Amino acid sequence: MIGGATGFGALFALAKVWDSITEHGAVVRVDQRWLSTLMTHRTPWVTTAFRGIAWLGDMRVLAGIVGLTAIILVLRHVRIYAVLLVAATAGAATLAVILKTALARPRPPVSAHLVATAGAAFPSGHATQAAACYGALAWVVARQLHRRWQRILIWSGAIALVGLVGFSRVYLGVHWPSDVGSGWALGTGWIAVCVGVLLAARSLLQGPWTLPSARRSAVSLNKTYSGPEDEPRS
Repeated sequence: MIGGATGFGALFALAKVWDSITEHGAVVRVDQRWLSTLMTHRTPWVTTAFRGIAWLGDMRVLAGIVGLTAIILVLRHVRIYAVLLVAATAGAATLAVILKTALARPRPPVSAHLVATAGAAFPSGHATQAAACYGALAWVVARQLHRRWQRILIWSGAIALVGLVGFSRVYLGVHWPSDVGSGWALGTGWIAVCVGVLLAARSLLQGPWTLPSARRSAVSLNKTYSGPEDEPRS
């Protein structure tokens, strides 16, 4: 339910932003103003830093992170988490490519680019992929942690990382701010859908109409999802 609502909300947000872009509305004016401001405040050391940060949203880097993490999860007998991580990252990247091809929004002028790039602008592939990948990774890790502050720390780090990756693409002049914001929305919506589907599947398998073997599988899946119990208070 929540995953579907979040996915619908993300789709609605993308549609509203795209409508404003095609109508040359406030979104376009904000895009131009922000990009112009960033271009006038570039410095060599910040540029070097953001070039490195942008790589953390590149699909080649994400594929390595996802592949290594998936192997570890399989070895730890939590294959369902590995499936979630792969589906979230690969699905988000695919959705971004489909929308880029269909909408074909031009990137900022080449004179603004600080790194080589190709293809359309909307939505940002780096922002979409980073939101889905690091969001899924944070969800998996957070469910294994005992304490609330640990989960908050993991989620805060993931949000900060996703934010920096997206901002780097605007700073480097290869995306408009609305491309990045829409990528964040798309990636977040997609990971919510993926989590929602898996949780719904768990609930269905626990229903009274399922076969005993299916219910046993559901119990195993439930243990995987439930995460560790909170430590008893002294």
